Amino acid sequence: MEKNDFIVQILQLFLGEVPPLVVKLQIKFKEKKWKEVQAIAHKLRSNFAAVGANRPSRCCALIEENAGDIKKRKSLHSLMNQLNTSSPCVETELKRALGRLHSTA
Repeated sequence: MEKNDFIVQILQLFLGEVPPLVVKLQIKFKEKKWKEVQAIAHKLRSNFAAVGANRPSRCCALIEENAGDIKKRKSLHSLMNQLNTSSPCVETELKRALGRLHSTA
C-alpha cells in the first residue's frame, strides 16, 4: 500500500464517520443524554485529532468533560456552537485534500 493510499483511506473513513457522529451528538445534546454526549464527544475528539484538527478536537474534549459535570453544563451550548462551526470547515478541507490526492494518483 502506498502512502497516498493510506491517507486516502483515513480521509474517507473520517468523512464517512464523523459528520453522522456530529449529528448524533447534536441529537443527544438536545435530549440531554449526557452519558451518550460524553461517549460521542470522546469518539469525535480522537477522530479530529487523527486528522490534525486541533480546535474541534479540543472542543470535543471540553464537551466530554463538561457533560459529565452538572455545574459545567452551561458552557455546552457555546461549545456545541463552536463544534458546529468548525466541523464543516474541517470536512470541506479534507474533501479538498482528498480531491487533490485523487488527481495525483
